Amino acid sequence: MSTYSDYVDRVSGTTMSWLGQVVWYSVTEDTKVDLRDITKTLRINNLERFIPPPPKDVDVFRRVCTKAQKKRVPVTDEVHENYLVRDVRSASGHYWKQIVVERVDSSTNRRLDFTPVIELEFDPQKQDVTTSLISGANFHQGAQRIAYDITTNYQDWRGNLHAYVIRELIREIVLSTGATILKPTGGVYFVMHSQAQVLVNLEATLTTINGATLATLPLIDDTKQKELVRAAIEEETVGEIAKINIEITELLDGDPINSKRFVKMASRINAIKGRTGEYAELLDTTLDTTHLHMRALESNMQRLYRHQG
Repeated sequence: MSTYSDYVDRVSGTTMSWLGQVVWYSVTEDTKVDLRDITKTLRINNLERFIPPPPKDVDVFRRVCTKAQKKRVPVTDEVHENYLVRDVRSASGHYWKQIVVERVDSSTNRRLDFTPVIELEFDPQKQDVTTSLISGANFHQGAQRIAYDITTNYQDWRGNLHAYVIRELIREIVLSTGATILKPTGGVYFVMHSQAQVLVNLEATLTTINGATLATLPLIDDTKQKELVRAAIEEETVGEIAKINIEITELLDGDPINSKRFVKMASRINAIKGRTGEYAELLDTTLDTTHLHMRALESNMQRLYRHQG
């Protein structure tokens, strides 16, 4: 199977001129990765700065509780049940939830009964979840099954990363290249050829993760493709500038800011300038729309400078 690394090697040995590559990725919902394994892989591939933080046990508990809920489980032709997991209380790191059985008339969708059956307790010291039948409640097979799924899945998922975390990890690595979004709804990026090694390293990392894939498509250096990238970078940058201008306006309406806050804002703007400068050089053009908005932003920054306390 040909990989992106193979492609980079082939193109590097030709006289073909290309701007970079279009990049997208996918992660299946059942993706599960041991934090220890991905930590090792990221280090091997020089991506250690992206190692995600360890998943918190309480967050694992909350997530498996949410996923364990079931809707519209048939009881008879006329009645179905919903198995819900509801918050009860929390104290000193302990969290209590209850599994509630909701009986519903299927034809009218009218609630017939709403009964808490089982209580769950997350104990941060024991790093465990215990279950108990609520006083006065009758044994309910469906609720017991939900409780079993929660306690089992909690232990199974401790120390593991789920699909959303992996998607965010990939997104963070892609964006670290200075990538710009080509598709308005997101998910498809342009990465400059100068950042090819990062994608090689990312692909090598994803080959160790079942359910995660990285796809790339070369973007040839011609007028049409340059215009595609130019429009994308300008739209994205103008949007970022607009957000910063709103933040500055809110700061100007408030109390004077300290120098640390001003420097942080200036750093964000300098990062935008650096990125757009790279793209202007790559595309051999001036980003006129971005330049116009940047001038207005710099004017606001002068006002913000005078607003320091």
